Amino acid sequence: MIGNEAQIRLTNDLLFLDPPNTSRFVQLNGNPPISNAYTIAPKLLDWFAIFEFDPKGNVRDNDKIDPDELMNTMKQQNLNGIEEGKRLGLPVLHLTGWFAAPHYDVETKRLEWGTRLVSDAGDVTVNYSICILGRDGVMRAILVSNPGSLEQDIGVFRTALKRSFLLL
Repeated sequence: MIGNEAQIRLTNDLLFLDPPNTSRFVQLNGNPPISNAYTIAPKLLDWFAIFEFDPKGNVRDNDKIDPDELMNTMKQQNLNGIEEGKRLGLPVLHLTGWFAAPHYDVETKRLEWGTRLVSDAGDVTVNYSICILGRDGVMRAILVSNPGSLEQDIGVFRTALKRSFLLL
C-alpha cells in the first residue's frame, strides 16, 4: 500500500520502502528528508521512484498546462531547495530546463514530464515525473535515472505501473 491512496503489487525484481525508510534513502542520496513518501526501485538500484500523494481534489485529465509557467514555478522551488540544501550541507542541483516537456498520455491518462538538473560538478540527473490523476488528488511518481539509460528506465517503470498500480 502507498498510504491510503494507492496499491501497488511488486514483482520479485522490485523493492519497496515505507515513509521512514524513504526519508532516510533520499537523505543518503544527498536530499533533504521528506515525509509521507514511498519508494520503489529495482534490486540493482539502476533507478528509483518516489511516490507522493497530493490531496488537491478532483483533477480533470483535460486541464491545460502551460509548460513555461510550470518551469518558472519549478525553478523558484529549486532555488528555495538549494538554499535549504546548503543549510543542510547537501550537494546542490540546479534545474536547467526540460528533458521532456509536459505531455498527457491519452492511453494511460497520465501527465508526464522530465526535468534536467546539473550539479556544481557538472553531473546531469534527470527526474521524470508521472502524475496519476484521481478523484481525490494526484499521485506523483518521480523517476530518478541516469540520462544515458532514461528511455529504458522509463519503459521499465511504465510497465511496472501499468501491471501493478491502482489508485484507490
